Amino acid sequence: MNNNKNATAQTACTTHIILACDESGAKGYADRDEVTPGETGVLAGLLVPADHLQAVAPDFDAIAHKYASDDGKLHITDLPPDRQQTLRDDMYALIRKHKIPCFYEAIHVAGFHRAYKEREELMDQTRTAKRSPIKMGSPRTVAASLHAALFQGLYGKVIAFCLEREQLRLHIEVRTDRVDSPLVKDFEETAKDLLDFGAKIRRVTGFDPVSKQVVKGSIEIGTVPSDAQIPVVVEHLEIKVVDDSDGLVVAADVLANSLDYLFRTRSPQERYRALNDPEAFKNHPLRDCLDSFRRWDGYNFTDCFYAHPLDPA
Repeated sequence: MNNNKNATAQTACTTHIILACDESGAKGYADRDEVTPGETGVLAGLLVPADHLQAVAPDFDAIAHKYASDDGKLHITDLPPDRQQTLRDDMYALIRKHKIPCFYEAIHVAGFHRAYKEREELMDQTRTAKRSPIKMGSPRTVAASLHAALFQGLYGKVIAFCLEREQLRLHIEVRTDRVDSPLVKDFEETAKDLLDFGAKIRRVTGFDPVSKQVVKGSIEIGTVPSDAQIPVVVEHLEIKVVDDSDGLVVAADVLANSLDYLFRTRSPQERYRALNDPEAFKNHPLRDCLDSFRRWDGYNFTDCFYAHPLDPA
């Protein structure tokens, strides 16, 4: 996948890409607030076209093998500081050598929590204001997974990157470190939801205290207008859980860890600001590889919707 901003690529064929990703920083759900000021969750990824994989992957696998422990495990945080730095340098050199476009999604834990609380308050107001005597089911919304939200944001950026290059028919192979099966299912569902523009019908159940009967109904959300739909078709999405011998995923672990460190060590003046624009990663050694879009306007939904409550912007 050419990362040259002046390059053009148009094809009616299906483009098969590999997205190797890993996370760092905060985990958990939206019902928990930040533990440290400005705490973030980060999911980072490297994008490689399938037809380039054989020219790229062996270099990364060799580095992963070089640093792996005797049992084959490798995470940058498990290494002593000097080995962490040399692993980081080696992976950065390979990313630059192969000109691999890099992506990440970062979310402020406090902003994720604030958005959840606002939805809760809105639901409470709606229940208080409703005139119907029908008592609906579960009184609270389910707290969203930060990990799943990070994945949807990263996945959306990869879709946008392909759209910029007019690659509209995709086969996406996601490679990730060991995650639980329910989380893989969450990834699949959030990926599907991102490009699902059809009408959605939600079945609801309530209780009528007058007739003392259970009643059923539905809530329908209309189809997204065609002119607002993204003209990208993901013909096949596969999510593969791999071990630490996969050098591309190890490189994604290194990248995610470095971004989490970058955000954790920002100055007090920058600590709560936006995380997902070029200004946020301007001091990262791989800033040129992270600067993947020709135009950045329109790709910062996360920092608007999950802005930190103390963001001065």
